[in-house]
Amino acid sequence: MINIRIRNTWKVARQIKDYTRSLGAKLNTFLEKLADIGITQAAIHFQSAEYDGVNDVVVDSSPTWLDEHTLAINASGESILFIEFGTGVYNPVMHPKADELGMIRGAYGKGYGQNYTWYYRGDPGTNGEDLGNGRIRTHGNNANRCMWDASEEMRRRIYDIAKEVFS
Repeated sequence: MINIRIRNTWKVARQIKDYTRSLGAKLNTFLEKLADIGITQAAIHFQSAEYDGVNDVVVDSSPTWLDEHTLAINASGESILFIEFGTGVYNPVMHPKADELGMIRGAYGKGYGQNYTWYYRGDPGTNGEDLGNGRIRTHGNNANRCMWDASEEMRRRIYDIAKEVFS
């Protein structure tokens, strides 16, 4: 005959219940820490992006809760798509999500990017050739992949953040 005695089961049950309750808060902390990394990285990448024209991109300093399990990192500005996905058929660097999201090089914006070079009036930014009288010649820009690279950094750090929060 085998005799097993179980003592203090109520104590173990309470510990499990308390841990289960704390998981929701820990999940929120985990998501917020990942979002902070993404926000910081996106802001750094957008600030240093090579772009012909005015880089008006602003990354929100706080993420937005979409639902109880989803946070979004937001950036805005008229130049955001041109900086993230690149412009002009001349430039070889592609964005990994460009095709999936319909960002075909040279086919969005005013469509000038279908040309090897084109002209605009305004700020030359980091690459534009100032021809005087506000006239700028450009070949467009390579994809800077600011949000993509921020998401890659979040993926690289996910294990360390999980270990920190859930340990």
